[in-house]
Amino acid sequence: MNHIKKLPKEVILKIAAGEVVERPASVVKELIENSLDAKADSITIEIINAGKDLIKVSDNGLGISKEDLPLAIERHATSKINDEEDLNKIRSLGFRGEALASIAAVSRLTIISKKSESLYGAKLTYEDKNVIIQDASANNGTTVIVKDLFYNTPARKKFLKSNAVEKSHIYNVVFRYAFSYPQVRFKLISDGEILIDKPQVKDLYEASLYLFPKEIYKNIVPFTYSDEKVKIEALLGKPTIARKDSEYMIFFVNHRFIKSDLLNKAVTDAYNTMLFLDRKPVIVMNLEINPEEINVNVHPQKTEIKFNKEQEVYLSVFEAIQQAIKSNNLIEEKTDKTQQVKLVNQQQEHKPQKEFKPKYDLTATSQTYLKEPQSKYESNRIKDQFRILGQVHKTYIIAESKKGFVIIDQHAAAERINFEKLNRQFNLGNINSQKLINPILIKYNKPEFEIVSQNLDKVKRFGFEIEPFGEEEFIVRTIPSIYDFLEEKDLKELIVSIAKEFRIRESQDIINERVIFTMACRRSIKAGKEMSIQEAYNLLEELFKCEKPYTCPHGRPTIIELDEKEIEKMFKRSL
Repeated sequence: MNHIKKLPKEVILKIAAGEVVERPASVVKELIENSLDAKADSITIEIINAGKDLIKVSDNGLGISKEDLPLAIERHATSKINDEEDLNKIRSLGFRGEALASIAAVSRLTIISKKSESLYGAKLTYEDKNVIIQDASANNGTTVIVKDLFYNTPARKKFLKSNAVEKSHIYNVVFRYAFSYPQVRFKLISDGEILIDKPQVKDLYEASLYLFPKEIYKNIVPFTYSDEKVKIEALLGKPTIARKDSEYMIFFVNHRFIKSDLLNKAVTDAYNTMLFLDRKPVIVMNLEINPEEINVNVHPQKTEIKFNKEQEVYLSVFEAIQQAIKSNNLIEEKTDKTQQVKLVNQQQEHKPQKEFKPKYDLTATSQTYLKEPQSKYESNRIKDQFRILGQVHKTYIIAESKKGFVIIDQHAAAERINFEKLNRQFNLGNINSQKLINPILIKYNKPEFEIVSQNLDKVKRFGFEIEPFGEEEFIVRTIPSIYDFLEEKDLKELIVSIAKEFRIRESQDIINERVIFTMACRRSIKAGKEMSIQEAYNLLEELFKCEKPYTCPHGRPTIIELDEKEIEKMFKRSL
């Protein structure tokens, strides 16, 4: 058996570096944070070979004195905290005193710095445990030069990705901080090419003109919100630019970039039925909160934080987004050329002299919202208002109307009908149920079994009779009456989907609504189901009994109408 021994200092440093310095982008992040903590309002980042050969970060901040330079590369040496109490109210981006020490352990490091009150600057060179400090000519501020990253840890260098991937990670780091600090100039140069050049601007919206492509910044609205708990500044995207992933859900807490399931959920819930199924909104948000109400010391790279009062934060963000949606026009409409000229003139003073088009991951996925039919149809006169012509691809119902013709998405229509039916039953406290002749036995994996077990009473409120049956199974004896039949696979997925809605604490009303969304979707007529003419009439009759017949619960249109004049224009019969 090996004896316990204390590791050499250089090994300890390399282990610590592994927690902080994962790739070139990690170095860029740590150095930018140091510059911002030093009150810099201009930061230039230069990289060569995707940061593998060179990373150079220059700022005009407070600088480091010659006497303090040796301490800058010592572990746990920092100017940002003094005692244990300071850990409960972190206001700076960095605070552990590990960044430069960790970078120095895996690279050839040079630091050149000058304080404004000093006549000369100082230069520190660190390589292979050798430290050299000497006087140097320098501008006010600090320049950090990192060469040959991971030269002494070849196993970690081997795991770096291609230049395109590593460069995109660096781009994203600079992109986020350029947003988070609008008043700071950010410039990113890669192998001599300028990728980002954002000047000092006053707010998030002006920053977006330099950082977002045109199709995004044309479709975002700025808003602010504050209550006794939080202060929010944000850019909110119209549903038309929602995306399949959450890449553009960008959150800062006290100007620190973070990843947060809680904030993601609050924003998505607030958009509610305005988004297509599974789409994610575009949002850039900075949330200001009392530092004593968060813990930023839960992740080595500080990209995750813990809110002390999650429910309060969720509700504040949810309310903020809902207010913004109500007070701004978030539905994109087609504009004629006159309106477009007017829009350009209004934004001319904000337009950058040169538009920089980011190369990485910045293509908006558009979705078009069509206007509701101008006619308001009556459910008791369906056959007077429509003549069903048939079905296309077993997905869309085609019908003639008095003004032209309509296309009905049969699945979206059924979702709306079932959602409102279930919602009414739930609000009356009585979702109709039916006993199964043959109960269904469902087996889950361990995590799913625990999720359902923890929320069993809540699941039952939605019309299910379900009980544990052994250590990994449930037996289902009753299901909601809206389901004619559910196969075991569908029932299994439905129940676990319902249970998962309760994992993050939030507004009970929102949970209820989302569960009913899920149940309505599972029940509804699927694309690919053949329908008779009479079934199509029945569907339309049920649809126009609904309070909101023109969209499904996820925000997709149920019906599109083309009037005779529009059809004539399409065939060039009229101008």
